[in-house]
Amino acid sequence: MVFPVLVVYFLRSGLSAAEIGLVFSIGVFASFLLELPSGYISDKIGHKPAILLCFLAKALSMLCYLGGTFWWFVLAEILFVGGGALWSGTGEAFLYETLKDLNRSEDFEKLYGQSMAVGLSISSILIVGIPFIYAYNNNLVFYISSAILFIPFLISFSLHQPSYIKPVSKIEGWWSVVHEWRDIARFVVKQKRFRALVFFYSFWQAVQDSIDLFGQLFFTFLNIPVRFFGFIYASNRVLQGLGGYLAYKFKKVMSSAQLLGLFSIELVLFFFLGAWAKSYMGVLVFSVRNFFEGVSGPVSSGMINKEITGGGRITLLSVEPTITRLIQTILVFVLGLLFNAFSVPHVFLMTGIVVATILALLYVMAVRSLASEKV
Repeated sequence: MVFPVLVVYFLRSGLSAAEIGLVFSIGVFASFLLELPSGYISDKIGHKPAILLCFLAKALSMLCYLGGTFWWFVLAEILFVGGGALWSGTGEAFLYETLKDLNRSEDFEKLYGQSMAVGLSISSILIVGIPFIYAYNNNLVFYISSAILFIPFLISFSLHQPSYIKPVSKIEGWWSVVHEWRDIARFVVKQKRFRALVFFYSFWQAVQDSIDLFGQLFFTFLNIPVRFFGFIYASNRVLQGLGGYLAYKFKKVMSSAQLLGLFSIELVLFFFLGAWAKSYMGVLVFSVRNFFEGVSGPVSSGMINKEITGGGRITLLSVEPTITRLIQTILVFVLGLLFNAFSVPHVFLMTGIVVATILALLYVMAVRSLASEKV
């Protein structure tokens, strides 16, 4: 919720642009470090406790931003991404296993998309008012965001734990974690389809998340007034939610290979069109990208979930966001250097060429693996 004004808040707190980039980089790297351990923890303690910890960490992170110094901001980012790491695999697995209990697993993409649409639509309404609330009182937006995040934390107490396959570790303690990761590595190496899908979506999502962090820089280049940032982010969330809501329709009429091709072409066009877009046409380019990001959420989760037939679903679902965060850590750093040295259009053109090349390779690898028989 605070993202539309977070960079402004950092600047007014005395941070330089370099320090702001460092805060984000530490947050992304912390997310990378926490993804697989969080999946293991969630597998061990269960879905419900992990979801409770997720929302508690995020709610506390909003209060840490009020510390107003570099290290308080770092702590806030770590808490926020830590909560996100707990949610990344747990939330999907919770819904998937619940639907399996109800014999409705085929409805996963549809219901996932609908829940995503509702959540993003509600949050977008709140985001519109964030810049105006911030203008009235800098700290109030963080108190409000924390209070709102405590609502799902309290609601989570009423969740019913679905049945799921939990692996029995032969070794306890930290050696158990090593044992778990070794099993994950074997699974990734053995399951070609799972590996190809994870690599494709990891890179695709890392690019999306990285460019989002520089979205305010892009809007400033287009001479969009800051007071409109809240409306832009809100409308993008609505479109992302709409994409999630319609994802199951895409899945019905398109094959997996066609969907991967669609996502590849959309992302490459975003960079090339963004390099030439002027004023509010640039906002439209961003909005279309957000729509397809919404479509990809349920679709990618459904594809990857179907490749997991044994235990440790949450831990295995954490593989994709783990790789995503590792790639994003590098991308954010490189994009920061590029934006510092070149104009926005030149950065978009250079990034588009690199993204097109890498996505073409990952697409070929994914399509070939999808054509093979499921192991």
